[in-house]
This record gives sequence, structure tokens and C-alpha cells, in this order.
Amino acid sequence: MPKIFLTADNHLGRRYDSHPAREKIAEARLFALKDMISAANGEGCRFFAICGDLFDRVEGIPKKLIKDVCAALSDFSGTVLVLPGNHDYYGEGIKLWKDFEDEAAPLGNIVLLKDCKEYRFDSEDGEIAVYPACCRSKHSRENALGWIKSLGGLSGEGIKIGMAHGAIEGVSPDGEEKYFKMTLRELEDIPVDLWLLGHTHIPYPESLSEDTYTSGHKIFNAGTHVQTDLGCSTEGFGFIIKAEKGEAAAKKYRSGNLFFKRLYIESSPEKSLYDVIFDEIKDFEREKSSIEIKLRGSASREDYSSRGEIYDRISEGFMEFSVDDGELYEQLTERFIKDSFAETSLPARLLTALLDEPAEAQMLYELIKESGDAR
Repeated sequence: MPKIFLTADNHLGRRYDSHPAREKIAEARLFALKDMISAANGEGCRFFAICGDLFDRVEGIPKKLIKDVCAALSDFSGTVLVLPGNHDYYGEGIKLWKDFEDEAAPLGNIVLLKDCKEYRFDSEDGEIAVYPACCRSKHSRENALGWIKSLGGLSGEGIKIGMAHGAIEGVSPDGEEKYFKMTLRELEDIPVDLWLLGHTHIPYPESLSEDTYTSGHKIFNAGTHVQTDLGCSTEGFGFIIKAEKGEAAAKKYRSGNLFFKRLYIESSPEKSLYDVIFDEIKDFEREKSSIEIKLRGSASREDYSSRGEIYDRISEGFMEFSVDDGELYEQLTERFIKDSFAETSLPARLLTALLDEPAEAQMLYELIKESGDAR
């Protein structure tokens, strides 16, 4: 029963130009790939399958990164199968893949699945045939399954594996239908024993366990191996799949080592500003986390005046940490009102009357500030 480690959508070489920790992020993403290879070796996997978008784009990928990726893949003890996806689509004149093949060729265990043909491999469990649906453009209203369908019945007695990259109807968002869309029924009707897919950044099926193998599925999409940004909800996984004729069983492997999070935090002066923020972030792995905080509400005069120091203290150890406190205000107190307005002025009287209604008082104070009546 051969085992396959499935990953996709690694997007190595992705630019994080707006991130102060962009170099750390790039290193972590490559390290996560190496970690999956180590896990695949530990599980005794026969194949390490990458179902598209190993790289983030076809232009501008540094040669050093290509070399580092190939060196990492060469550490796998079995065969590495690399399928071009829609971000790193294949074409004869594309320098990315020429450089990749130049680096991979002497290593001996990396196969670039660039041709519409059956690839055959021997294993202790018999012959294994792989049918790749390679992307040849970034966008397409048609998927790349056509050549496999045209074969009709697939020959041979061994295990048959389909590999493809594209949106799954009903699973992946593709409102414009330009991401090689496939239907589950379409995949089920092709007579392979299992499908290994990429493109959808969240795992499918979602029900797989990290501890035990689950059977009853034929179609697998592991999602991205590391959370890519704030818009990506997965923590990062690979799949370990036991392949058999007519059936498969799989489990998840947690590979994510980066966490992007935006937090909306409401502050009130009844609790220190430090504690308000700390309670929301205390469970994060700081060295792996990029945190954006949107802070609103009010803080005591002391906390508000020293909020920058509080942010510096609480951010220690985080990979990235930023606070937007444009909607955080100093607590309205009698002392604050007296310091800000003439004692008998209308704003002072109105604000003092609203001290038991802090939200309303804050709204009124903002209006007064905008009018220029505050000192």
C-alpha cells in the first residue's frame, strides 16, 4: 500500500513587500516545505506530490530560491511529482521551469509533470500510473482534464492516480469561472483510484483527522501548506494518503508555521489597556504570528497617554505587531472635561450630564472636537 504526501499552493517566492518581517516569512514558508519532506520520509511515503503553485509566479523567481527548493525536494527518499499550477503554469519558453529542470535533473528524484501523458512508476505494491492535468496559462474557462477523458478506459492493473489544479465547483470560489473549474461528478467519472488536487487553499475533505486515517474519499485537496495572508483561513496542512486499488485512506499533517490575524478589540477604562489587549493575544505563538489590532473604545487617561509604551511592551516577541487606535479615546471624566472646556460652557454642561452614558458622551465629544470648540 504506497503512501503519498500531498501538498499544493506553496506559493514560494511570494512577495511580502508591505511586511517588515518579509525575510522571516519567506524563510518560514521554505522551512515548512522542508518539514513536510521530513514528515513524508518518516511516514515512509513513496511519493511527494505537489499539485500546482509550488512557486507564486512564472517571472522573477530568484535562481537561488529555485536551487534551494530543489535541494529541499532532493532530501525526499522517494519520487517527487511536481505539477505546474495556474500561478506557475508551464510553457516551453518559461524561464522558471527551464531553471527548475536544470537544477532538478542531476538530483534524480524530481519529475516535472509537464506533458499530457501517462507517467508510470514501479513500487513494492506494483505499477503506479499518474495522469497529470497541467496548467498552461494563469486563467482558463476550461479545465485540463480533457486529454485524460479522451483515453476512455485506462490501461493496466496498477493503482491509477489523477493530478490536477483548479477550482472545485461548490468548494472553491470561482465566480468568473476562469480557474480551470472542475466538478466533483466530473472527477468521479474518470476511472482513476484517487485524485490529488491543488488550487483551493483550504483542505478538502475538511473531515480528515490528524491522528487516524479516514477512508471513503477519492478526491483530495490539502490546501496551502502555510497560511498565506489575512484572507486565508487555513492554518496550513499536508495530507498523507494510503493508496490502494479502488480505495484510499488519508490523514492531515499540520505544517503551518505562520499565523496572520486581525483582531478587533473593544477597550473600556474598567480594565487596563494592557490587560484588554493581552487577554486577546495570550495564546498566540508570538514568534510565528503577524498580528494587526483594530482598537476602539476608551481608556483611562493614564493608559491613553502611555498607550505607545503599552503597545511596545505587549508586542515583544511577535514576528509582526501593529495597532490601529484611531477609534480609541481617552475616558471622559469630570477632570478631562474641566481641562478641555470652560466650566460654564455648553459643551462642558452637556458632556458632564452624559458621563453616565459613556458611548453617547464620546460621540458628542467627537462632534464638539470636529466643530473646533475644544481647547
